[in-house]
Amino acid sequence: MAGYWWQCTKSSKQVDFEEVVNQGIVSFFWDVLSLQWDQSLLTQTCLSCREKSLRITYKFPREKEETISVIHIVGLRDADEEYLPMLWEGMPHSNPESSWFDFKYLGDRRKRGANLGLSRPAVLSQVELASLLQLYVDKTGKSLVA
Repeated sequence: MAGYWWQCTKSSKQVDFEEVVNQGIVSFFWDVLSLQWDQSLLTQTCLSCREKSLRITYKFPREKEETISVIHIVGLRDADEEYLPMLWEGMPHSNPESSWFDFKYLGDRRKRGANLGLSRPAVLSQVELASLLQLYVDKTGKSLVA
């Protein structure tokens, strides 16, 4: 399985990313998700169980390699489309009740083949961080204060 795939939260069935949305992950972010950060796009229908339970999933190296399924993604799209920093909220499979936050980015939209980012952390100014966190609250309805 590639670095990012869709996985059913009910049956654990794994599906290649492109097979579900008919495009690669970089195109999906630049051409679809980043237009309005529609969170409903982050769950797709599983052909096995027929429920909207497929989520973007990936491995995350921490103390040990952890499998994470994405709950929410928001980002800041710049006018030049050279940098797309994102905040990913994920659910570790080892502890599905918890949420982890992962800051990622995609580089220049015109250089999709280079796949700049996703495995590297986003670097944000204070204003960008505040904007990204506010967008998360706006798009998810969740509070970031415990």
